[in-house]
Amino acid sequence: MSDPINVLFVTTRIGPFGGIEETLRILCAHLNPEDFRIGLCTIQNPGEQAADRFEKLGVHFFSLNRKGYFFDPATTFEVAKVIRRFGADVVHTHNNKGNLHGRLAARFLARAAIATTHHDLGDAGFAKTPEARVKRIPGGWVERTLFPFLNVALNRLNDKIIAVSNAVAKIYARDGRDPRLAVVHAPFDENVFGGGAAPFKRDEVVLGSVGRLEWQKGFNHLITAFKGIVARYSGIQLDLVGEGSLRPQLESQVRDSDLASRVRFRGELSHDSAIYREMDIYVQPSISEGSSITILEAMGMGLPVVAADSGGPADLILHQETGLLVPPGNPAALEEAILYLLEHREEAVRMGEAGQRRAHDLFSSRRFIQKTTRIYQELAGRI
Repeated sequence: MSDPINVLFVTTRIGPFGGIEETLRILCAHLNPEDFRIGLCTIQNPGEQAADRFEKLGVHFFSLNRKGYFFDPATTFEVAKVIRRFGADVVHTHNNKGNLHGRLAARFLARAAIATTHHDLGDAGFAKTPEARVKRIPGGWVERTLFPFLNVALNRLNDKIIAVSNAVAKIYARDGRDPRLAVVHAPFDENVFGGGAAPFKRDEVVLGSVGRLEWQKGFNHLITAFKGIVARYSGIQLDLVGEGSLRPQLESQVRDSDLASRVRFRGELSHDSAIYREMDIYVQPSISEGSSITILEAMGMGLPVVAADSGGPADLILHQETGLLVPPGNPAALEEAILYLLEHREEAVRMGEAGQRRAHDLFSSRRFIQKTTRIYQELAGRI
């Protein structure tokens, strides 16, 4: 039996919950420990609970407690030390600062194979495919220009480039074509979110959405759409699960729309199936979405889904078969789609059942681990 492949993940930080955190958790929990030895290096300090969660999975944890600025050779050298100490065969980078320092360290200072997963559409200003290019992305110069440029430019150092959707793939290769590029959709954990939702079984209908309260998620458009829905339906509630910098602004919008009794800001809840069991329809109003683990979790639970066609969701949802897709940034279209499901509940339930089958067949953690295992074996020269 050959020795395990040493895989080191390098990322900026680990928070309580997010798409990158959940992807890393699934990798750490489900990669075969006989085949892989796993390490996790964070540029910045993680929260204690996040660190404990990964250490309990048997992960070798390295926290550098650094800022990780774009020009910060000391951080790159520290990452290289971790790569050498851990004996990494493969360095798998995530997020802006993880991508920058992990790739420079692995290529020039520590000599390990490099894979990078690109999780979102934030680098679209420098897209290799012209029609995927976006001219204006909110944020400061560093977030809007510098790191997106580096994320795209430093792919030349990579042995493997991983995109979480076909929309993301078009950013990093013209028409998504590069021999190093693989589309590996973000997974959901079918062992946790495998079913149990019962839409339209209660007197009150609950619309729900999960995500960071930031501009990319488009919650302002959902609140606008919900105002029109409330005018038609009295027994309906909207639950928003998550935290973020826009919470005060969104709460003000709710008050100004006389929706305070109908909209609940749930904050950050435990990441388990109970989040979705209280919902009847799941809504994802994002302006920009590379993929969406929360859509997959809702589908896995059997909920009908309405989502903005903002990139990655088109890979997940078959329009009018497993859910409904609407143009992003369009509250009227969002309202119309939600009203359609409310007025055609048997069809909505069928969509939820079809979506559940699709999620389990195509986007489960099992399939994700199979694809990722093969990538690591190729990079390590085992196949």
